[in-house]
Amino acid sequence: MEISRKPISLSAEFEPLPRGMSSTTFALAVFVLGVATVAVLAVLVGALFELSVAGQIGTLQPYVMAGLLTGLLYTVPHLVIETSARWPGAAPDVTPSRQVEIWTFATLILALVSSLSSDGAELSYAYLAVFYVTGLAAVTGLGLAVSAVRARLVESGSIRGRRILVLGQPAELDTMTARAANRRQGFHVLAAEALPVPTLFETRAAMLKAVDDVVGRARALAVDDIIVSGTASADADVMARLSGIPAAVHIQTVVPLDRYAGANVAQFSEMSAFTVSLPPLAPFQWFCKRVFDIVLASVALVALFPLLATVAILIRLTSPGPALFLQRRRGYNMSEFQIWKFRTMTVAENGKDMAPADQDQVRLTAIGRHLRRLNIDELPQLINVIKGDMTIVGPRPHAVEEDDLFAQWIETYSARARAVPGITGWAQVNGCRGRALTMQVIRKRVEYDRDYIENWSMMFDLYIIFLTLFSPKAYHNAR
Repeated sequence: MEISRKPISLSAEFEPLPRGMSSTTFALAVFVLGVATVAVLAVLVGALFELSVAGQIGTLQPYVMAGLLTGLLYTVPHLVIETSARWPGAAPDVTPSRQVEIWTFATLILALVSSLSSDGAELSYAYLAVFYVTGLAAVTGLGLAVSAVRARLVESGSIRGRRILVLGQPAELDTMTARAANRRQGFHVLAAEALPVPTLFETRAAMLKAVDDVVGRARALAVDDIIVSGTASADADVMARLSGIPAAVHIQTVVPLDRYAGANVAQFSEMSAFTVSLPPLAPFQWFCKRVFDIVLASVALVALFPLLATVAILIRLTSPGPALFLQRRRGYNMSEFQIWKFRTMTVAENGKDMAPADQDQVRLTAIGRHLRRLNIDELPQLINVIKGDMTIVGPRPHAVEEDDLFAQWIETYSARARAVPGITGWAQVNGCRGRALTMQVIRKRVEYDRDYIENWSMMFDLYIIFLTLFSPKAYHNAR
């Protein structure tokens, strides 16, 4: 597409963009497809269930109603999220963990409605369990397919993209245009306009008249976005005229905000500032997570007491030294605490934990190898959870010396301290366990930890706990 960089008249012609469907139309199509998929799956599972239990297929009406109800409960939240985006072609912000949450909520409501049914149409728990598992797989696959199709349609122009006009000093336009245009993501720059220079006009009114011409061209092009350079935004009259256009107006700042995609504007009395980072959890979320930790840790300690006592006795009988030992760790906001662990080595060092991996293997006790392989050595940290030093799910704390070393390797390493450390975490259930001996290993672990912090939810925690207990990856490299 040819981009205009010179003053143009309203009658100038531009290469037309493909008309494309609106993102709302696509969202409605996905909504219908989602409801149909869930309804068909509910009927198929019901038919197979009837055949396996009764040997014949009876009435399918309860399964049809179950599929329609669950389909609506699952797809309506997605429809709201997709149609709430103000940007044409914007992809919805629905993470895999959020999909699990919505599907779990939908099937729980189905189970509740079924249990309250008084017309004999109550669904069995076995059917609900099978439907939940197969449905989760189906909607996850559907979500991946929809995302891939949406990306292809946006790139081809079949879904209407965003029409952009950039405005700035002549020397800035090439860079602004190159950085803003991206056909694959649906960003189309229709014009790049040079900001009128006040010194070239006899009066300020004449200069502002030139700005009005730019505004008129923006209206004629029906742009969705106007990107203004930082120098252009300094003029309040220019910004006031641009704000009269029914389009989004953005200011390109001198500070590189690319790494702060979620930045917001905060107001402090008469001062405005960009908010580029927020605490990972709101106060009520902290409260919910803390209550969950205390309840689960207390129940686990009571239920596992016979196992914990047996392990402690075996450690004392098989090697000299205490059954438990404390070791320094850094937790929330880099504060130090003493972590509780079952002793798995012939020594119980407090602090230095940087011995070579092969030396660790030599120092392991006979029972210690098994305790580490089964993650049992971490169970005393339930005490840390009740004390508030740790949480059930969160970034795993490292030894103080490791923290200092890793912070030198990776500049974003300290971001892990924005969350309370956990007994298990997103990195651990993805196989990132054991001693981190290279920068690549710890960098991957930090990426998983940051992903967890930025996408926390209670369902995400439950999912990680489930994987901790049953996923083979959670036991990978456990030593």
